[in-house]
Amino acid sequence: MMNKNLTEEYKDFILLHGDNLEQINQINHKVDMIFANPPYFLSKGCSLQINGIWKNFEKGEWDRERDFEAI
Repeated sequence: MMNKNLTEEYKDFILLHGDNLEQINQINHKVDMIFANPPYFLSKGCSLQINGIWKNFEKGEWDRERDFEAI
């Protein structure tokens, strides 16, 4: 049974949102496509000024830089 809080059902498809490693174990039917957005390790706890506008690139703990073994 999929977590209803992380699932949206549409007429022609089901959209799952969450950690793909956790979600993949809950899928018990045919899948036509998986779209996964990997961490890019850009979150460094700081902001940058770009063209005079301050931008915050902090996405969360999942996007923090890790050592090579952890990746």
